[in-house]
Amino acid sequence: MLAVVVVVVAGLLPLAAAQQTMQFSACASGAYAANSTYEANLAVLAAALPGNASTAVAGAAAGYATATVGAVPDQVSALALCRGDANATACRACVAASFRVARRDCPRSKDATTYQDGCIVRFSAQRFLDFVGVNSPVSELYSAADSNITAVPVAWFNAAVVALMNATVDTAVAAGSGSNNTKKYFATAVEGFDPKHYPKIYGMAQCAPVMTAAQCRSCLGGFVSSIPWFLNGKPGGRVLGIWCNLRYSVKPFYQGQPMLQISAPPEPPPPAMPSLAAPPTRTGKRIAFFFFFFH
Repeated sequence: MLAVVVVVVAGLLPLAAAQQTMQFSACASGAYAANSTYEANLAVLAAALPGNASTAVAGAAAGYATATVGAVPDQVSALALCRGDANATACRACVAASFRVARRDCPRSKDATTYQDGCIVRFSAQRFLDFVGVNSPVSELYSAADSNITAVPVAWFNAAVVALMNATVDTAVAAGSGSNNTKKYFATAVEGFDPKHYPKIYGMAQCAPVMTAAQCRSCLGGFVSSIPWFLNGKPGGRVLGIWCNLRYSVKPFYQGQPMLQISAPPEPPPPAMPSLAAPPTRTGKRIAFFFFFFH
C-alpha cells in the first residue's frame, strides 16, 4: 500500500505562520453522503477517541488510541497520537478539536489526517491500522515566517540539525524499548550550537507505541535523512506522519527539561585561499636574433 505524500512549504501553510501554533489537514479522495451510516460511525469515533487517548496518557498506551467501527463499506478506522509531553487534559482537548478540524478542512472526506502541535489524528475507510508504519500521509513543513539561516554556514547548521535529530531518535527508541510498563517512544533534546547567533537547537522525536523498536527507528531515520533536502537551512521544521514524527527549532517548543543534551559538530574551517599559480614555463624552440652593428 502506497503512502499518501503531502509536502507543505512556505506560502502554502497560512495557519503555520506562527511556529508555536500549527494546524492543518491532509485530505484524500473519496466522500461520504450526509446523514449516511459512514457519518454516523465517524461520529462514534469522534466521541470515543478523545477520552480513550487521554486515559491512556498515564498507562501503557502513552497517549495513543485506535478504534474501528462498522462494517464495509461504511467501516471507519481512526488513530489518535498525543505528543509525549501532553497531559491528559491537553490530549483530550487536542484530539476532540482534531476531529472537528478534519471535518471542516476535508468536508465529507472518507480519509483525513489532522496535525496539531499537541496531537495527530487520522480517520479512514481503509484498514490502515493493520499496516503499522505504512500507508501514512507524510508532510514536511516549516514556518512561513522563518527565513533561511544566513548568519552561519548552512552546511554547518544542517549538519548540527541532523546530529541533534539522530541523537534524539536514539533516545526515543531507547525510551520505548525499556522494561517498564509504559511503552513510550518519545524524546526531547537540546544542542549547544553557535553562541552568537543560534545558541541552542531544540529537537523532539516520537513514534506510536504500537510500533516495534526497529519500526520506530526505520520510520524516524527516514525522516531525518530528508531534512537536508526539504528543510535545507531552515531554523525550524517538522516531518509528520501518523506513525512517527519529529521536529526541531532554534526556539524552545516542548514542555519540561530536555531528556538529552549534546554539543554540535565543530564549525568547519573557512575555505583555503587559492594559491597564486606559478608563471607557465615556456616550451618549444628558442629563436635567437643577433644584431650586428658596423662602424
